[in-house]
Amino acid sequence: MTENLGQENIRKRQKRMAVINDLACYGRCALAVSIPIISAMGVECCPIPTVVLSANGAFEGVVARDMATFQLEAFQHFDNLEINFDGASSGFHNNIKQLQATEGFFQRLRRSGKETLIFVDPIMGDHGKLYSVSTEEVCLGYQRLLTYADVVTPNLTECCRLLELPYPNETPTYQELEMMLQKLHERGPKYIVITGLDYGETIGNMVSDGESIELIRTPRIGKERCGTGDVFMSVLAGNMVRGATFKEAVRKAVEFLSKALTATEEYDVPSRNGVCFELCLKDL
Repeated sequence: MTENLGQENIRKRQKRMAVINDLACYGRCALAVSIPIISAMGVECCPIPTVVLSANGAFEGVVARDMATFQLEAFQHFDNLEINFDGASSGFHNNIKQLQATEGFFQRLRRSGKETLIFVDPIMGDHGKLYSVSTEEVCLGYQRLLTYADVVTPNLTECCRLLELPYPNETPTYQELEMMLQKLHERGPKYIVITGLDYGETIGNMVSDGESIELIRTPRIGKERCGTGDVFMSVLAGNMVRGATFKEAVRKAVEFLSKALTATEEYDVPSRNGVCFELCLKDL
């Protein structure tokens, strides 16, 4: 016999990730961005919508359907099927019931003893202003999610709200950002990126793994667009689930987003229509 029966036949297992976010039918953001990006990276993407929208929130007259009850039922079904997840990420929620459903799912992942990477993008606002749905209740719900997170990616507005700090009149100093990172680490997350820091001609991402801090600055490309945070998080999470280190994954996310924004500038695409990331999927 040529086969060694004493050796276990080890097969590769495809990585799997649950992605909890809104689903906009038009205007690239959230699940419409994450599903193709994570899938193109060879990771099985399991989308769970928090709310279904006719278009993203930058458009007027949006039709929306709350999916909080569906979330609860879907998570229970996952338990019944005994599905294992290598990663789980959360994004936009527009009410506390959705957040409670996500928190319950994260609780079960932690209690399972499995090594699931949990990512939280606490989508609450930007440019010093909270979104209309970001009530006190919703903001507290995001604070609770931090206790389960391995990775959190707030912008400056969201960072200040999570820490209950006033929004500054200008980009904080390096030392002030260090203080914010330390306070966020104390809430639970091991890995943090404060995204989209305004440095004029460049955009900054303040990155901390709990041991070292790095400010990554890249040239500003075009105008601000919807969905850039979703592109960033999808590439970051997909790479970490595949085994990349945190800082490797951050750099890959920054590089991919820059490529996608550069490609987008070649087309007449309104900012609310998001990033033409599809043109760069081959680079993942």
